[in-house]
Amino acid sequence: MARQSTGKNRMSRHKGLFSGDRRALARAITALENETEQARDLLAAVHRKVGNALVVGFTGAPGVGKSTLVSAYIRELRGRGKTVGVVAVDPSSPLTGGAILGDRVRMAEHGQDDGVFVRSLASRGHQGGLSRAAARAVDVMDAAGRDVVIVETVGTGQSEIEVSEIATTNVVVYAPGLGDQIQALKAGVLETAHVIVVNKSDLPHAETAAQQLEQALALSPREGWQVPVLRTAAATGEGVKGLAHAIASHGKHLGAKGRREAARLRMRRLIASTAARQVCDTLTGPQAAHLDELSDAVLSGELELDAAARRAVAGRVPTVAMTDEQLGALAGRDRFDKMLGIEFVEGGPGRAMVRVKVKIAHLNFYGFCHGGLIFSLADAAFGLANNSRGKVSVAISAHLTYANPVREGDELTASATEITSRRRISTYRVEVTKADGTPISTFTGTSYSTGKPVHG
Repeated sequence: MARQSTGKNRMSRHKGLFSGDRRALARAITALENETEQARDLLAAVHRKVGNALVVGFTGAPGVGKSTLVSAYIRELRGRGKTVGVVAVDPSSPLTGGAILGDRVRMAEHGQDDGVFVRSLASRGHQGGLSRAAARAVDVMDAAGRDVVIVETVGTGQSEIEVSEIATTNVVVYAPGLGDQIQALKAGVLETAHVIVVNKSDLPHAETAAQQLEQALALSPREGWQVPVLRTAAATGEGVKGLAHAIASHGKHLGAKGRREAARLRMRRLIASTAARQVCDTLTGPQAAHLDELSDAVLSGELELDAAARRAVAGRVPTVAMTDEQLGALAGRDRFDKMLGIEFVEGGPGRAMVRVKVKIAHLNFYGFCHGGLIFSLADAAFGLANNSRGKVSVAISAHLTYANPVREGDELTASATEITSRRRISTYRVEVTKADGTPISTFTGTSYSTGKPVHG
């Protein structure tokens, strides 16, 4: 019951986003891009609502006219009554991390249309051009009810492959005379395409480029969906209706099952990139001085690089997380919680749940539950959750808000969940609710891991 009510509370907190409010959508993407404390809670709510939008990826080399084509495609979609979200990923400076974000300038004609939401994101130096925030932004726009979500990439090599892991339908754009159709054969890009477009078809050699691409497709026939090669002139709108029809046809070909699979692939990518970042943070932080020994061994030829990497990762793997039974035993050692009647319910890595039944001894002079009991209940869940990974953690700060009064006989449950974890600092959110799901209190706490193992 407590877990269900926590989910309902999350959904109600973000109902503005799920009702399609543009300001709520903008704030949500900003929170995810900046990885604020609210981002984890937001993602948990968003992931319940994804898998409904048609996600269309546009990739291609710089100069093929992707942004102009995307703008024309948006115009066609709006004429069909579809709401649109656009995630435009621009290259960022390797020195400053800044980006021009020019796609927003090129799509300015849609700025006053409430049915179109354009968000430009920097690639943050990601080699393939797709930042982790881009995949999250797609999920947010999907959850916010946009009918079609468009992803336009930087167009630097690997991005064509990466967008296929995010998009439901992948549109690869070429232009005549750039020689990129031959590069497509080398890179295997055609294998990821669901629709191929030769843009700027009013230029010389457009017909030749289209024929080369058709011949390349014929060399690797596919079962099921047959990839069309279309010709467009985005500046004039020529061929855009045909492009919109081809994308819609591919969406119908996939159906709801295909959209759910695309959402699963986006999640797979996020899990992998998050894990990679966490390992990188752990191994490059100030506490990673132990790598000097491994570095010297590699430089002297005593150890191969791959072996050194395996040792580095193995050496930084945290102590095995505590089991539900071990957490229960740890909770049983807390004499203060025992005195208050606080009981352990269940737990695991980064989470814990406890409960208490309010008795007459817990009431204040007004006859309501004393705030100290509610704080102690939330703090008990917080303490167990931040020690659940097998390392001794100590609280740094805590903040508690109260929502509704509690009376004698009420049963309260506190459910703690890890929100963020970076190096040794972690933040947890604790939801205190009644047995019927009524929200009572929200507790946010920050802890520091000492790195020492928790002893049984």
